[in-house]
Amino acid sequence: MKDNLPAQERYSELSESYFWNTAHNDLVIDALTSRLGPGARAGVTPLRILDLGCGPGNTLRRLDAWGTAYGVEYAVAALGVARSRGLTRVVAGDGLHLPFRGGAMDCVVALEVIEHFADDLGVLREAFRILKPGGLLVVSVPAFMALWRSHDELYGHH
Repeated sequence: MKDNLPAQERYSELSESYFWNTAHNDLVIDALTSRLGPGARAGVTPLRILDLGCGPGNTLRRLDAWGTAYGVEYAVAALGVARSRGLTRVVAGDGLHLPFRGGAMDCVVALEVIEHFADDLGVLREAFRILKPGGLLVVSVPAFMALWRSHDELYGHH
């Protein structure tokens, strides 16, 4: 799927209303609000936020309300979809080698991404490297190995 443009376009479309994605977006907004306060969203202190594994940009668009949101994505087809939707601060990249200087971000969001890396701790180290001191890291990963299925292998989970 990662290199399949029609599949990425369909995923982008479905993700706008699919309960799993909308619930993740709600959790991110709640985490930002509880950690940073409502003033941050009002633009008092615009944040620099990275959406690691931004895919076609569904979450990234919502993060722009908090400041300047950037996206890093491995799948070139997903980047194409994000760009076609008007998202310009997206780059191809790898979670183990993020193209940002240390301390550049106020927040890193990684939703259903870390499990795609054999070196999950390396991805977390890299996320912490680019976070400012006291920055916020919001992560979600699939739960319960008892639920592991062929779907996880299809999507390259570790």
